Amino acid sequence: MDALSDDDEFARREPQISSLVASRGEASGGAAVQRVGAAVCCAVERFVAVGETIADDNPDVRHSMVLACKEARAAGQYKKNIIGDILNLNTPNEN
Repeated sequence: MDALSDDDEFARREPQISSLVASRGEASGGAAVQRVGAAVCCAVERFVAVGETIADDNPDVRHSMVLACKEARAAGQYKKNIIGDILNLNTPNEN
C-alpha cells in the first residue's frame, strides 16, 4: 500500500474538514477542529518524547531516532498549519 504524502492527505481531507466546520457553524465547528488539532499536537509531542528517550538509551539508533523525531515534529507542525489554514478559509472576512 502506498503511503500518501502530506499534500495528498490534505487534498483528501480538506473537503471533509471544511464541510464539518461549515455544517456545525463557525463557533462550534471551529472549536471542534481546534480541539482536534490540539490533540494531534499533543499526541505528536508524546510520540517524540518516547522517541527521544529511546534515542538517549540506545546509542546505536540515536542518529536515526533523532532524525525521525525531527521529522515527526515537522509533520505535526504541518498538520497544525493545515488546521489553521482550514479555519482561516472558513472564517468570513470582516471587511
